[in-house]
Amino acid sequence: MAKMPIMDRSISGVTKGREAMLNLKHLDYFYEVARCGSITKAAQNLYMTQPALSKAIHQLEDDLNCKLLNRTIKGVSLTSQGEILLDAVITSMRLLERAREKIAELNDEMSSCVRLGAGGDTVNCILLSLLNTFAHENANVTVQIKEYSTSRGIKALLNNDVDIVFIHSYVEGGDVECRQICALKQILVVGERFSYLSMNKGLSLLDLSNQPFITYTEDSAKRNMMCSFFEKQKFACQITYEVDNTETIIRLVEMGKGIAILPEFYVKEFLKERRLFQIQIQEEIPDSCVWMACRTKDDSSDASNQLKEYILNSTYNKFSHP
Repeated sequence: MAKMPIMDRSISGVTKGREAMLNLKHLDYFYEVARCGSITKAAQNLYMTQPALSKAIHQLEDDLNCKLLNRTIKGVSLTSQGEILLDAVITSMRLLERAREKIAELNDEMSSCVRLGAGGDTVNCILLSLLNTFAHENANVTVQIKEYSTSRGIKALLNNDVDIVFIHSYVEGGDVECRQICALKQILVVGERFSYLSMNKGLSLLDLSNQPFITYTEDSAKRNMMCSFFEKQKFACQITYEVDNTETIIRLVEMGKGIAILPEFYVKEFLKERRLFQIQIQEEIPDSCVWMACRTKDDSSDASNQLKEYILNSTYNKFSHP
């Protein structure tokens, strides 16, 4: 009988429970005895004593309530029941090996898949161009993108639902590590209806106190940044719209519904096409920083680490203003 090449020498684990359950190690021992045709030789291969192996085989026979081996001076041979059991053991070994191969394939697929979390505007304005180049250079890596706010993104990161999350505020904590990937210049923009405001170069923020503003929703990190800036300037704005995504804010501004603070990078094409106009004010608007957050525990795949390095090396020079 040829030795089965598909399994390690033992099937790990012992199944405990009802009397009908068999000891998996005893089945492995039985297979080796049947393969060798000798309990003594099988014991040597299994690195155990002959009495211990004989005891295990007897226990297996007791569990099945039948004789599995014909024992002679020359060695052992299988009984009819032993032939049936051997066939079942070999079939089980092959099934387990197939399962192991499929699991290994799945592990390989998972190790080449990177799960990202980010806000929609970050995806559309920053990540897509980067990922397009990364995907071209790393065709074996699959990138999954899920949209999250900062708070939901951090929760997903800690729950291991994503590998990397891109957020607009720094998060402190022992389980999360944040690295700034870019600092986006923020500007005040208006549509054609309020374009006259862009012609006056000496305006201060307070000169806009009677103008309508369009902002992000209250749970947004970008809204918190804007409010902090306004409070510092002792400026109370009139908010007419609260929106949870940048695309809609741009559309509302273009329609003439109000003024908004947005990253210049997001609206540069609109400014070039004169669909939006920049209001120059005396005060300096803080940059909008984008952070890459990862778990501090180093459990990232090679593909994930590869993408992290690529993003860190690419984003700052490409998206940050001087």
